[in-house]
Amino acid sequence: MKKFLLFSSITFLDLLIVLSCSAPGTSPHDVLTMKPVDAKKMLITVRTEANINDTFFEQAVEKQFPNVDIVFRNHIAPETMYELRQSLSSGDFEDMLLSPHFLIVRDIAPEHLLDLSGEPFVSSYQPNTLNQCTIDGKLYFLPGPSDMYGIVYDKTLFEKYGWAVPQSYTEFISLCKKIDSAGIRAADSTRMRAFQPTCKYARQSQLMFTMFCYDSFFGGVKNYEWLEQYQAGKTYLRDKMIPAFDKYHELFADGIIRPEDFDMQPGTRSDMMYTRHSCAMIVENQMAETYGATFPVMAGQSRHEYGMIPFWSGDSENDDHVLSYANYYIALNKNLSLKKNKAKLAVLQEILSWISTPQGQLAIAGGKLTMVSSVTNTPMEETEFNSGIQQTIKKGNAVPEPNLMASGNNNPAEKALQKGLRAFLENKQTAVEVCDFCDKERNKALAQGIEKGSTVATATTDFTRLETAEFIADALRNKTDSDIALVLVDVMHCGVLNRIYKGAVTQKDLATLTLSNGKGNGMADDQKLWVIQMSGSELKEFIQKPYLSDIQNGERFVSYFAPSGLKIKFAPWATPNHKIKSLTLANGQKIIDSKTYTVSLWGWPFGTECTYAIQKVYDDSFDDILTTYCLPLGTLTPPKDKRVKLSWSTK
Repeated sequence: MKKFLLFSSITFLDLLIVLSCSAPGTSPHDVLTMKPVDAKKMLITVRTEANINDTFFEQAVEKQFPNVDIVFRNHIAPETMYELRQSLSSGDFEDMLLSPHFLIVRDIAPEHLLDLSGEPFVSSYQPNTLNQCTIDGKLYFLPGPSDMYGIVYDKTLFEKYGWAVPQSYTEFISLCKKIDSAGIRAADSTRMRAFQPTCKYARQSQLMFTMFCYDSFFGGVKNYEWLEQYQAGKTYLRDKMIPAFDKYHELFADGIIRPEDFDMQPGTRSDMMYTRHSCAMIVENQMAETYGATFPVMAGQSRHEYGMIPFWSGDSENDDHVLSYANYYIALNKNLSLKKNKAKLAVLQEILSWISTPQGQLAIAGGKLTMVSSVTNTPMEETEFNSGIQQTIKKGNAVPEPNLMASGNNNPAEKALQKGLRAFLENKQTAVEVCDFCDKERNKALAQGIEKGSTVATATTDFTRLETAEFIADALRNKTDSDIALVLVDVMHCGVLNRIYKGAVTQKDLATLTLSNGKGNGMADDQKLWVIQMSGSELKEFIQKPYLSDIQNGERFVSYFAPSGLKIKFAPWATPNHKIKSLTLANGQKIIDSKTYTVSLWGWPFGTECTYAIQKVYDDSFDDILTTYCLPLGTLTPPKDKRVKLSWSTK
């Protein structure tokens, strides 16, 4: 808690003393932000993750609360939900947390997150949106705005061929059969398909299974209670879900779902929709129109227009639904309840109270909401694209995603269902066998708990993010025997975004530290270990490249290098060309401008071409390199050589 919960009742000078040359917006030997923090304002740290719609959050809150300085910290890992669990368990995390993964850490939420159930602003939320946020009658996180998944259709094709937008399940099935039987040739000369789902991933597969039968099996209080019992291992799928397989088989018989759809990549499906115009309908969220505009249009073709309509599970007027999936939930650190944090808690309660109003919801969304708010009476921006789901939303038919396990989507039971559904369509498994397989995988997961892999080493203390990057730099340099190693911090591509925590360090813990997060840059040997050669004068310029590039490109998170083999006096808040106050080799010797040095890097982390001589590229995976380095150490401690001396000068 000490690193993030800095409280405003002490002065700037006090903080300098308490934190040993640290300052507001810093923690001991770490850089929380590369932007200067106003010492006169209350610092509030906020956790965020990939794909969270928080672009306007900081600006809106600081405008409404001018005495507050918001500092975001980005967390991304191959399994960010596991990293969230480790961060919470450490007790050393941000004041406010934005994450879509709180359902997965429900078992530890009461220990680490603040109970919000007694707060007056809770009544502002639609009751059904709070069900998943409640644990044993207490509320530990609030739902943020939700993405809406429905059926996206090609308006241009519908108008061209005179197809009517379906207003019931029967009409949807009839339309699909009509289009498929017409034998229409698309722009790419392939036969057009009416509806193109993708079941490549477990969550997408489950959506196709549940949304066309939602009311019968997942809607209403009794069905929700049954689902909770199933999540706890107290009931079985075969006792309830067999009729759902009958509905699923109907979709198969009518050509709506096929076994090959389990091989369909989402990107290929989108290419069919937006570039080749070879399907008329897909499943997508409310951002499909914007997303579709990023796809190229075939030569001789014009860009089509699109709209969104609900899923239909029956033929009554109330059988329409869109799937609501929270873009993020909001939680507060339980340590805010400590007496020393009383002032900060009061401010955060005011912030949550404001966020829980329609005005606050619109403000943090940038003035208009293209998602659906969980706060009552908050308007969703109505457009030509989403007009077809507005009535569904107004009726309250934006329904939560049904998860077969409390850990959220992509759980073992859901993965088993995905495999089983394909086998069912291929007549390799019966409905009962699929259900039993899901139950088996659920029970196994409940009994085993979290799979972490074998223990590689033991950490004596929590590392900061900077200390973690220094440790990784040592590992890379150890592998290559280079003069220097440099590791990026606070950037997704080839950078460190997480930390080593005290206690057993397992294979899964090391995997969260990977430098191969996200998409590569498309260059040869990207996301591999490189050794490059550069002169001393080039090195002095190169070490500034991350933050100079980020600032020039207007990046939200500004990155920097953590070294091995160097000593740096670094001023994160100084002007761009003055952040490096001094730079020497690790032994204190000067860097000779004309001398050639070997430098280890993880890939080439920049969008521009590498102009330095590449001495060698290693094929070893990041996990293997780090594991090999950690195993003989046994005990992991943060580097003690004071290689990075932080200065909080702004000049």
